[in-house]
Amino acid sequence: MSNPEHINISIKDMKILSELLANGRLNHSKIAKKTKLPKNVISYRINNLINNEIIQQFKAIINYPKIGYTNYTFYLKTSSFQKIKDKEIADYAKTFTGVKRTCLLEGNFDIEINVTVKNSYELEKIYYGLLNKYGHLIIYRNMTTTPETYVQRNDIFLHKSSNTLLIKSSNKTIEIDNIDLKIINELEKNCQISTKNLSSKLKISPLTLKSRIKKLEQKKIIMGYTIRINYKKMGLTEFNIFLDIRNTDDKTFKEIINYIGTIDNVKSIKKPISKWDLEFIIITHTQYEIYELMNILKAKYPKEIIKYDSLLIYDK
Repeated sequence: MSNPEHINISIKDMKILSELLANGRLNHSKIAKKTKLPKNVISYRINNLINNEIIQQFKAIINYPKIGYTNYTFYLKTSSFQKIKDKEIADYAKTFTGVKRTCLLEGNFDIEINVTVKNSYELEKIYYGLLNKYGHLIIYRNMTTTPETYVQRNDIFLHKSSNTLLIKSSNKTIEIDNIDLKIINELEKNCQISTKNLSSKLKISPLTLKSRIKKLEQKKIIMGYTIRINYKKMGLTEFNIFLDIRNTDDKTFKEIINYIGTIDNVKSIKKPISKWDLEFIIITHTQYEIYELMNILKAKYPKEIIKYDSLLIYDK
């Protein structure tokens, strides 16, 4: 029996979501042309997908390391057995500048907090701000940084794949001014915002805005545009998989990353500096699919993969 909270989406919705995953900045006319559906149908269905909380966000994919920022992730294990308390901590984390995303988890940790900051002062402000308010509830914690992230943007609906985007730290960074930074922040929050509204908000001309966005795209600071989907609403589950890999050469390591990238429904792959050597997010119907996948991975790389762990992404 299907869960009444789960929403069944039609093939038309799948086509729309597929196009928006590949380019979240597409307007309704362009989606209509690509899907061969009337524009009014596109508008109606996108509004329904938003109202049903399947589409959670239209967002730009930003290469923050290219402008001198560093990505960190906090994993927290709390003493609370109530998800409502964990949500309170996650919501409080969102009040800090630099916190990009929070998730509630099931597994060895209860909360994940993704942070992007310019320097250690900004990092400490978030870290100790959380500990000062909720340290009495936090049993243990782990912090990782991610020099390499492979954004797959694989389409789970029509099984199309877009180009993999590599976000990688570098000793060569690009300086941008405050206006460009504001453009990035606004497009990351909502890349569907109109040129007219965004130029008015930033108090610059539409022509200047278009020119600046184009340059940010050409410099690969803005890597692309996509949507954030609530897969839970469709009866699907997101898992974060962590791999402990035996010391191996760069070629084999790259081979493992490339192989994971070919697996259906993998959203992203990270090469962190942490106790784990690789982590990736995958969308599945059941946890059993994770066991099957890991059996395949361990059979293919028996000498390299020592062990693995998984976290169910419960809520975002």
